[in-house]
Amino acid sequence: MERFASFGPEARRYTPHVREQLLAMSPATIDRILKPTKAAMDPVGQSSTKSRTTRLTELIPLMTRVPALDQQPGLIAVDTVAHCGHTLKGEHAFTLTATDIFTGWTVNRTIKNKASKWIVEAFDHISNQFPYPIDHLHSDNGSEFLNEGLYQWTQHHGLVRSRSRPNHSNDNPWAEQKNADVVRRSAFRYRYDTTAELELLNELWEAVNLRKNLFLPTKKAVGYRRTTSGRYVRTYDAPRTPAQRVLDTGILLPPERAALRRLYETVDLASLTRRIGEVQAQLIRCAAAKSRSQASGAA
Repeated sequence: MERFASFGPEARRYTPHVREQLLAMSPATIDRILKPTKAAMDPVGQSSTKSRTTRLTELIPLMTRVPALDQQPGLIAVDTVAHCGHTLKGEHAFTLTATDIFTGWTVNRTIKNKASKWIVEAFDHISNQFPYPIDHLHSDNGSEFLNEGLYQWTQHHGLVRSRSRPNHSNDNPWAEQKNADVVRRSAFRYRYDTTAELELLNELWEAVNLRKNLFLPTKKAVGYRRTTSGRYVRTYDAPRTPAQRVLDTGILLPPERAALRRLYETVDLASLTRRIGEVQAQLIRCAAAKSRSQASGAA
């Protein structure tokens, strides 16, 4: 930065003493000092879930634990994330997350709003992105999931429905975890409310989901063990990617197994990651300044 004189208007604060302090700092110290400033610049996550009582709350049963019958691929947990920036006011995009609780296979799709028309259209797309049929849909009590349009769609496709208890996000931890780990980490917390941004988000999910499902291993909690001090701690299985977990189940026919392996062998991970970075840079250019300019108005 000294060589190219790229300090900008902050150059007046760049004294010899400040220079000495900067050069003495470790990267961890820099991150720690900047954390409050960065957090103040970006929007905080806001919940757009509004539970309501309808006839569907009686038709769709509660599920607080996974029954033994569903300890296999096909049970999909779903949730939505609002891309609202600092405020929920006005129309903005939502990303629908669908993840198989057994294999971890995850698919995302961004929609214009939470109208049942777009929800059903998103599920049409999502159901075709799983390498095996889905047979059970688990959601929270948001109005985007408890509506006639989606209920009729699930009936038509023969899917079992279940829902969480109101105000118990821990009843749907699989989708909630992906909201943070996939959606917020990949698409940030900016406000997206244009057609161009919606298209960029869906382009981003194509690459993000491919990388996650094929290349990023995860561990699953499988029980507890007692330590020498008498405490109980979680135990986990060996790290495996969602694709590996799918293959391990034996649920795929030989042609489908061959297709999944062929996909893994033909995807260039480095190029895929570069493409994710390029789309993210475009999203930041579109939305970062807009989102931050709305901060004072939202307050």
